[in-house]
Amino acid sequence: MTSAPHTPDLPSQVGVGPKWADTFLSAVAEAAGKHRTRLQATSTMPHTAYTGQLDTSRPGHLVCSVSLPGRPKARTTITVGALTDARWDEVAAAATRHPGILGAVQTGRVHLDLLDPAHTAGHPVLPSAFAFECTAHPAAAAGPGGFFCQHAAVLAHALASRIRQQPAALLTLRGCSLGRLQAKVRSARLVSAGPRTTAPQPHSARTEAAAAAVPAGSGKPAAHALPGSVQAALLFSHWHPPVPAAGEEPAGDVASAEVVLPAPATGVSPGVAAVRGTAAARAQAALSSRTIELAGTPLTDVVRHLATPQGAALAEVVAERLGRPLVEVRRLVVAHRHGGQSGVLATEGAGEADPETVAQAVAVIAAAQPTLRGSLVAEDNRVEAGGAQVRLVEGRWFPFAAVRGGVWQPVAGASADPAAAFRAARTARLTAAR
Repeated sequence: MTSAPHTPDLPSQVGVGPKWADTFLSAVAEAAGKHRTRLQATSTMPHTAYTGQLDTSRPGHLVCSVSLPGRPKARTTITVGALTDARWDEVAAAATRHPGILGAVQTGRVHLDLLDPAHTAGHPVLPSAFAFECTAHPAAAAGPGGFFCQHAAVLAHALASRIRQQPAALLTLRGCSLGRLQAKVRSARLVSAGPRTTAPQPHSARTEAAAAAVPAGSGKPAAHALPGSVQAALLFSHWHPPVPAAGEEPAGDVASAEVVLPAPATGVSPGVAAVRGTAAARAQAALSSRTIELAGTPLTDVVRHLATPQGAALAEVVAERLGRPLVEVRRLVVAHRHGGQSGVLATEGAGEADPETVAQAVAVIAAAQPTLRGSLVAEDNRVEAGGAQVRLVEGRWFPFAAVRGGVWQPVAGASADPAAAFRAARTARLTAAR
């Protein structure tokens, strides 16, 4: 029996949010200097009642409309600066050497030690410099660092409240959402692991793939010139397209190519045999229908196979070879069943999205569920509130619900309509909470 790799013990999340929030407010107070008394004076105010949507779409900038009793509504900005993408790569590489941070990030959490530059390659996640701007005090804001007014104090408390519930909000403010940090950590682990070397075996998958590859100069198409998923399928089968004689035009087209299902071979594991058989069948279907799937990746291909009855038993082996927790691999399988390849990509984390499209989604969701207005958070391609989240991938919004431990679980209900997808996410969240 193959055992799953050891996963670092999950660090306790008790108190992480409050400690991060208190540390953040202490840094704001230090930056405010002689005006820090405003931070204490506004500490008991209902901050969320006076602040609108917290906008962190620009890395390093927190922008919000603040309305205080008896004062004009003001557009207030707190600027902290963002770490560059290269520095976040270094933070991710450092995280792989800290079991606690690694275990937290892998499971969609944060760790107290992320605020210690000694564990983040010397790059502080906690802002070291602040600047304040407020339309209610345009003249005073002209000085170095701006003017720490009551509006800025309330906004700082509002962000601290968000950090207290969702510590990862501080990562987003500094230029890297938790989803992006997860992806960077995975990449850093692959780089640090280096290429895997295995002793050649007579009937290994690598040997069979090499035997199935078409040699150069044979007049047959090279496997590496084909799309990813079809390439993988042909490497596990035997493709024999018609080869024209010298000087003749090719007869037929790709649809006339024949994929011969390989005969069972001795010494081949059931897993390799199953992958080879399904791959050959998919290649034959693709050639027959003249439809080739271009967007496949090695990960989505593997997850698609795990979602089949033949591949279900291989989840533990795949988790070991991917270097991921088994529960994470199973979550990807659930995502595939709910949303196919796009569902897997959505579950992998954050991605690029048009800010205007995301802003429109926030407005649509708020209009459909007015009670959420002001509590919706938009980051990268995601919108979330109250343990429900939707992610935009390939034109559709995929719903997720927060389960025990703060992990985002993919649920059914993907839709081009963000309100419908969010409704599905919220329903799943409420059902899980019962």
